[in-house]
Amino acid sequence: MPTIHPELRAAWEAKVRDLGWGGPGIEPLREVFARTADPAIRTALEPDRLSEMLWTSVLLARLAWIAPERTISVYDEMAERWLGGTFMRFDGPPVGDDTVARLAGAAPLPPDLPGLLWQLAEDGIDSPTVTQRIAAFGAAYPPAHRDACARAMEAHAGWRELARKTAMPRTQLGDVAGCAPGTLGHAFHRLIVENGFDVEVLDPDSVVGYHPVIDPTNRRILQTHEILHLIAGYSTSALHEVAISGFQLAQFGHGYSRDFLATAFTITALTMPVLAPVFLQMTLEGWRHGRQTRPLMLVDWDALWNEPMDAIRERHGVRPFASALPDMQMPAGA
Repeated sequence: MPTIHPELRAAWEAKVRDLGWGGPGIEPLREVFARTADPAIRTALEPDRLSEMLWTSVLLARLAWIAPERTISVYDEMAERWLGGTFMRFDGPPVGDDTVARLAGAAPLPPDLPGLLWQLAEDGIDSPTVTQRIAAFGAAYPPAHRDACARAMEAHAGWRELARKTAMPRTQLGDVAGCAPGTLGHAFHRLIVENGFDVEVLDPDSVVGYHPVIDPTNRRILQTHEILHLIAGYSTSALHEVAISGFQLAQFGHGYSRDFLATAFTITALTMPVLAPVFLQMTLEGWRHGRQTRPLMLVDWDALWNEPMDAIRERHGVRPFASALPDMQMPAGA
């Protein structure tokens, strides 16, 4: 993993803290990139294309760590501008001037966040502990930012109904071991066993005490993430893990997904910019898919283990994810 020069880190942080979209825009950051990045990296994209990717990294970071309540409107706009015209290219800037005006202004990053981000960049986003480490970003957030993340979550369709739902029972592999082929339980059992996954990603009881609004949803997504892979048609490849993060963020404002996308895209843009357009394509395709799909967090999945996968999709109006880019790996049992 290429090292991100301290001067580039500082310039990127400064741009996130104060967008300053008037005047020179992204040019100062691009100039620092050109001066400090490895020669093979700095010429991987044409200058205008590189500017797009740098601006997008700043936008995603701004949403994750300063303005989460703007997530829906900004992601919607980026998706329209990226997916609605020229293939894998923004038609114009990533967002318009009105959006810039609503986002602009000086604001601090959570004090411990940059250190966590740059250490992960040094270790590589493919680190086996990336899930736990990005989940730990939340511990660095002051109460006011946690409140903002909760308000961002409450803006999503179905939130009030989700808040009233009782906790989902813990799933054991034995609960689904005898499910017939073609059912959700059979597909889930295969996915976990064949990939050596944990049934619930992380212990769902470990995410309480963070915020009263966010706690129940954090718990529920740990229990349903692999189910969403299956029902919504996402494989376990690296590309589809990016896409399902966009899907989860669109579905219910998943804070971890917002942090993951900002982190992984920034590291990609600053160290492997040639891959950044692919990353963005998957992110925004997943986002659009999530926005077009009914809120799946409202489904009582533990009552559907013995139901056929196709019947569940039809009942809840779920079309499996379909990307314009190829994926080499499909989820077990789909």
